[in-house]
Amino acid sequence: MNRGSAVRRWTDTAFNQCGKAAQYVCEANQLSTIGQLVRTGLGVSAVPSLCEAQMREHGLTCLPLSAPAVTQEVGTLLKSRGNLSAPAGAFLELLTEQ
Repeated sequence: MNRGSAVRRWTDTAFNQCGKAAQYVCEANQLSTIGQLVRTGLGVSAVPSLCEAQMREHGLTCLPLSAPAVTQEVGTLLKSRGNLSAPAGAFLELLTEQ
């Protein structure tokens, strides 16, 4: 991903923790673009597991990384007044299932 993105920051941190230097061939703003670049044979990429289905649609194979583990906390933003729409409420329920 491009410099300044969260995914790039996570990737750079993981490489630094291993004492390795990442070798970036190019940067992109969209994960879909990364998938297309890998599909054309430009190289490989680490991507969030959330986009695994999208990468498989590009005909790519996704393998889990074993070390270092890269995890991030995420949160939700809600408006302070009013009710959520039915889709937003269902999505929030899905996110907060334990």
